[in-house]
Amino acid sequence: SCVFICVYLRVNSDLCYKVKFKQIVLIITSAFLAAGGFYYLDILNLISLVPFFYVLAGNDSKKNRFLLGYLWGLVFFILLCYWLIYVTAAGFLILVFYLALYPAVFSVLAGNRIRLSNPFYTASVWVLLEGLRSFLFTGFPWGHLGYPFYSRLSFIQIADIFGVYGVSFLVVLFNGVVFFMAYSKSKRYKLLNLTAVLFVFSAALLYGKYRLRYDFSEQEVKNIALVQTNVDSDIKWDTGHYQDNLERIRLLVLRAEEMGSDLTILPEAVLPFAWNEDNDMMEELASIASISRTSLVVGIPYYDKGNLYNASVFLDEHGSLKERSFKNHLVPFGEYLPFKRAFSFLAKIYPAGHYSAADDIRIFEYKGFRFAVLICYEDIFPYLARMAALKGACFFINQSDEGWFKKSREIYLHNQIAVFRAVENRRSLIRATNTGLSCLIDYRGAVIRQLEPFKADILIVDVPICKELSFYSRYGLLPLVAVLSILVLLSFVRSKERNS
Repeated sequence: SCVFICVYLRVNSDLCYKVKFKQIVLIITSAFLAAGGFYYLDILNLISLVPFFYVLAGNDSKKNRFLLGYLWGLVFFILLCYWLIYVTAAGFLILVFYLALYPAVFSVLAGNRIRLSNPFYTASVWVLLEGLRSFLFTGFPWGHLGYPFYSRLSFIQIADIFGVYGVSFLVVLFNGVVFFMAYSKSKRYKLLNLTAVLFVFSAALLYGKYRLRYDFSEQEVKNIALVQTNVDSDIKWDTGHYQDNLERIRLLVLRAEEMGSDLTILPEAVLPFAWNEDNDMMEELASIASISRTSLVVGIPYYDKGNLYNASVFLDEHGSLKERSFKNHLVPFGEYLPFKRAFSFLAKIYPAGHYSAADDIRIFEYKGFRFAVLICYEDIFPYLARMAALKGACFFINQSDEGWFKKSREIYLHNQIAVFRAVENRRSLIRATNTGLSCLIDYRGAVIRQLEPFKADILIVDVPICKELSFYSRYGLLPLVAVLSILVLLSFVRSKERNS
């Protein structure tokens, strides 16, 4: 597709503007810089969009801009989602072709010279499209431009007001003003834009420093063990390896108890049989809890009323089932087949799961502290963590199995996202994963401790608790949408006046 678009842009004589090879190179360079910010150096994203904006400003044709934006999106999302190939090549291609539509639409809406001359309009349109991508067609909020800055704690504290979208807004805004300073000849507008952007950035950083000094912590939940099992995901589902996997779990749990654990967290779907389906497995897990004298939170498939769920079960120190929670947001084409009538032909050739989705978030309680479990990639969806906080969870647990993606960089991208769920809701988040990254993230977004990935190990943590609800938890995206809508409206009126 990338090659086809490049060739089309070069040879189609009917286009209103002849795209030069230099512009195609700039588009691809921009996408590489943006992806490089996620993997290597976050500050690359403060300039990564400048070549992209430069090319768009030189194209008056909406068709050109759409194709150039689509090319940018293809390169960017191929680099960010390549790890999906280890699970499904077809799913990877479908996803990338779909995600590339968003920068293509952005290129049409914000890509002309007049609109690109207003960095606030440019940033608003980009972030509104990021938000739309988070919800449309089940949503896939991956690759938001705020995520690479997860370790810049002063910079990301505004997420407790505007979510990750506020940080993305600042990133695109900075790109917009850098482009405008280089592209525009108007000293007056350069000064106005630069002053406005510096004011916004200064306000965000001052707010961040204030929030980092403010002590939210009231208590700690002590002696929680995070177990990283490091089992090949394919082998895990092979029932022939069941006893070996069970013994590994037993030894790790007993080792956690020796290290002082009172509550032990195991990753997602650690065993191939379902609760309420295999009595022997249920008894063996109960026995592990009672022998170790620790409470367990175990990721396991679960049968309930004829439906199969991706679940988390909470066993007390006697091995009795206290509570269970089912996954709400399933992986399309992985855990279920969406639009079954339209894709019924895929059922014969594509091994999609048959899980059912829950319609509510369950809250667990341990020693007077309430917590919620976000299963698999549920922690990439801001609304799920927010719902859990509103229901009274004072910390989050993420159980995940990222062994499907081999030794790819996906585990680091996922952890970047988890940091923002902690900041947005002022809730510490602990992650127990199969291959990594298993870690403790506090309510400020700092990764306090983590295990070395791709290694079976145990981490004992004390989880700091903040019970105060953040502004974002209370009001969600309504303030952000209101602010961005006003900025877009004002910018649209201004561009009309300049055209008249």
